Amino acid sequence: MSRTTTQPRDITKAIPANPISKWFYDNVFEVLRKALRVTIVDQPVDVNVTNEYLGEPPLTELIDAVISLTGTVQEVKVGATAMSDRRMIMIQPLNGNIWFGTDSSVSPTNGSKLFKYEKIWIPTEGPIYIVKDNTDVEVYVIEAK
Repeated sequence: MSRTTTQPRDITKAIPANPISKWFYDNVFEVLRKALRVTIVDQPVDVNVTNEYLGEPPLTELIDAVISLTGTVQEVKVGATAMSDRRMIMIQPLNGNIWFGTDSSVSPTNGSKLFKYEKIWIPTEGPIYIVKDNTDVEVYVIEAK
């Protein structure tokens, strides 16, 4: 997916009038602009918002669901089986903490912790497992390829 934006034609209108802001613009902004090698252009700019810079094709299909984590260790998937050719998975606990890992023996002592409402995108083709602490947890899951 690409997005086209047009940069302002007259950037002098963006320069602040008060002395402190002008000093900031003249010194700090210019240093950052040069360090980041930013060029102000007067034409449409094509902004690439895919993951093509990694040499991967963009994600084209995704499925999502809220799953209930009520037992012990559970594989993260939407439905009865994981998406075929899955490349990414997102997990977000909605009402409690969970731990995740790539091994079916994941536990609170050896897993990576995700707090309530925290989310993570994991590039993976293999299984990801999650486990809860004491309380049942609803987990928002997205699988993408």
